[in-house]
Amino acid sequence: VILTLLIASCGGGSVPTTPTPSPSVTISASESSVFVDDEFSLTWSSTDASSCSASGDWSSSIGTSGTQSLSEPDAGDKIYTITCSGAGGTDSDSVTVTINAPVSSSAFTGYAIDGYISGANIFIDQNYNFKNDSGEFTAVTDSNGEFLIETNDDVK
Repeated sequence: VILTLLIASCGGGSVPTTPTPSPSVTISASESSVFVDDEFSLTWSSTDASSCSASGDWSSSIGTSGTQSLSEPDAGDKIYTITCSGAGGTDSDSVTVTINAPVSSSAFTGYAIDGYISGANIFIDQNYNFKNDSGEFTAVTDSNGEFLIETNDDVK
């Protein structure tokens, strides 16, 4: 009778299971903005992943972590995505790099500075009347006060 009570009070013998962790992945770019054909790097890492794949504006055989140097021949916003899979599921991450058109030999850049002026209209006053007349070369400053004026001087 005593032996029966001891076995019943043990409650069986199940082993608790640990949930399989979900994979996690991150990707970053060495530059957020470059000119056409300039080189930049993508770096990614993952945890609890057994395989990863690249998609979007790149496709490559990649490992679960690494760095790859790229350059782009065309201007525009490029999105680079990595998706990693493991026993616990799938995760993905993306980074965007802006590829800028090359600057011609007839263009120049500058800054509007009084504590960087954003959204300022810049023009080349070709007739010295202190007004932005039709046909004069113009630009608008970006959030850093920078501007680019294309003069087309090399067009014959």
